[in-house]
Amino acid sequence: MLEVYARDEFRYGVQAFQRGLFNKSILSFEKSLSYKPDDILTKEWLGRAYFRSGFEDSAIDIWRSIIDANQGTALLRSKVETLEARRSLSRTLSTPGRYITAADVSSKLGQDNVLFRRPGSVLPQPNGGFYISAYGSNEILLFDINAALRQRFRGGLEGFDHPFDIIAGPGNTLLISEFEGNRVVQCTADGVVIKTWGKRGLSNGGLLGPQYLCLDDQGYFYVTDAGNRQVVKFDLEGDFVLAFGKKGSGYEGLKSPTGVAFRDGEVFVLDNARKNITVFDGSGNFIRSFGEGLFHSPEGVSIMQDGSFLVADKDRIVKFFPDLETIEVVSDLSGKARRITSAVEDPNGNILAVDFDAETVSILSEIT
Repeated sequence: MLEVYARDEFRYGVQAFQRGLFNKSILSFEKSLSYKPDDILTKEWLGRAYFRSGFEDSAIDIWRSIIDANQGTALLRSKVETLEARRSLSRTLSTPGRYITAADVSSKLGQDNVLFRRPGSVLPQPNGGFYISAYGSNEILLFDINAALRQRFRGGLEGFDHPFDIIAGPGNTLLISEFEGNRVVQCTADGVVIKTWGKRGLSNGGLLGPQYLCLDDQGYFYVTDAGNRQVVKFDLEGDFVLAFGKKGSGYEGLKSPTGVAFRDGEVFVLDNARKNITVFDGSGNFIRSFGEGLFHSPEGVSIMQDGSFLVADKDRIVKFFPDLETIEVVSDLSGKARRITSAVEDPNGNILAVDFDAETVSILSEIT
């Protein structure tokens, strides 16, 4: 009978944790352990709840007790070792200045000439160049490794309608979201439109202000649909697959979805209004939410070479470590940032960032 009580309290604790009620989850996990004191899974979840509540020492102590009893997984050992190592580092690693601005590309050429308007996103290239989507001037621009403009693409006869995000598509193509056009466009590396997805509306496949994009490893892509407060999944043949992120059982729903990333079978969605990250599986099922209280106003997200998430967080760029649920400030663009909407690591380890309001593209190099 005690095992039944322990199992019920554990379930209540997990449900409270997933709803962000961490203090309540702590009580349930501790009650579960009063019935079944040696349950490793409950202890591990209790550590998570303490960690999310801000009691890092308590979390580490619980996890360390599991490891010392030779019952911890390799992932748990790695997490504790990383936490203990990070706690011993100087606090300067968590303050702006780890990266410095090596170069800026401004929208203005002199007093009268304008290079682009309202950059929304940046896409680094293997050769050191990069694309940017210019929301305000309805174009895609290609720059070389020296940040010199090489080409402009305006979407052919129909034209781009406020392009916002740009990512690499299959077969050396580009995928571009059009915020006002309510669609996603696939084009060649030279800007020739190949295919489009979506239409304005609320029905299946409908979009109202599509923003950020990501590809998975199964031949699908995801786009955050700001107006419909959801994420829409399409296949690369042009077909609508599903939409998810609405309020459901045990989940409050997306409020203002922005950046989206795919990693290890999971879809990570940033929420600008809730200032958190919500995780779904590839079928749109809610898994968990976390990151509350860490972000200012998260927008674009990309995955770095070390597996961490690089988040454009309004007036700063941060690295987010999902396994530890901690952040590290990378840069605030020397205090000049206004609204950073995209930050991506290039093949050389530099970070390219666009500031939508300041109308600049910054190239950041790590201090060594």
